[in-house]
Amino acid sequence: MRLFKNNKNTSWQDVFNDSVQVDYAPIPTGETEKYVNEEGQEKTRQVTVERPALGFQTETGRGKGIQWIPVEDIEDAVAALQHYAENGVDSVALTDDWLSPAETIHETITRVPRKDENDKVIEGEYDISFRVRMGKGSKSCRVPEEDFAEFVEMLASVTSAVPAALAKVEAKRAAAAAKAQSDE
Repeated sequence: MRLFKNNKNTSWQDVFNDSVQVDYAPIPTGETEKYVNEEGQEKTRQVTVERPALGFQTETGRGKGIQWIPVEDIEDAVAALQHYAENGVDSVALTDDWLSPAETIHETITRVPRKDENDKVIEGEYDISFRVRMGKGSKSCRVPEEDFAEFVEMLASVTSAVPAALAKVEAKRAAAAAKAQSDE
């Protein structure tokens, strides 16, 4: 039994609207590298590269996070989601292969039983869950099944604003780099 409940009940629409953004984000390349941590243990981590991406989330709280889709993958990822919004979702098996965001959506999208605030299954109600990348640390996105088509429509509607938002982000980064250069 949980003693503290820090998650506030917020609709997925509000969370989406508050979180949708364009920025540079650490995007995994599909490669891993070995490193030694502070305790001298050899560990493995994913190699990431800062790339322009569209970010959004539908839930907040522990274990929830922003889904980052690289700008060049947005069209395919939205098309994959539109396919499921129009044709429905069946459960699929997960794979450990490196996949694009659209391929990851195809591999991970599933209907999952909805739970109430006490973690009890609500009979006959489902959420749609999917990820846009695989691997350790990747977060799933959950939307009520009855609202999934609306979510996909909202996501598709913001994609036209990505180029202008990306131009602003790149201008800010260039200004910060120029300032750092002049401070040296």
